[in-house]
Amino acid sequence: MYDRIRPSWIVRLALWQGWGITLRVVLLILLAEVLQGVLAPRIAIAGAVPNFPLVALACIAMRTNPTLAAWAGFLSGLIEASLQNHLIGSFIVSRVLACYATAFLPMTLNPQRRLSAVLALLILTALAQGLLYLFAPSVLGGEFVETNLRALVYNIGMVLLAFGICRRWLPLSLLEDDRRYGTFNL
Repeated sequence: MYDRIRPSWIVRLALWQGWGITLRVVLLILLAEVLQGVLAPRIAIAGAVPNFPLVALACIAMRTNPTLAAWAGFLSGLIEASLQNHLIGSFIVSRVLACYATAFLPMTLNPQRRLSAVLALLILTALAQGLLYLFAPSVLGGEFVETNLRALVYNIGMVLLAFGICRRWLPLSLLEDDRRYGTFNL
């Protein structure tokens, strides 16, 4: 008798088990975007400005599943493009695809190691900025590459610090529950 009862999508959304990890990821993205707007211009060294959202996305991609990493990339791309007055679609697509691809790295790398986070940052930055240049090319191609390489060197130092914070906020024991329940489908 109860096999035929299927709750509506609102009930399934309210009872979904992944709210804890999703809220933590949203808070990390919002914190990274605030730091990018407030702190990043003040700590620039020789024209190299760190990119806190890419650092946060690399850490999130190493600690979560590909679906949640893609959603984090969507949120980060939407906020970052809105704050910088850029083309929103190209930022969103580049961040989503880069985060989704980078989230498969823990299958081959140990997600507990800091050097794995550095490799994830290198791959994520190359994919995200390369796709951004592909979808929204600028006239200043050489300057775009030079600026991103400077920021990449700065971001490597930042990811070593940020990975410790992400290990505390996104422990793998919490993520095992997320992997067990899978993704939420409306």
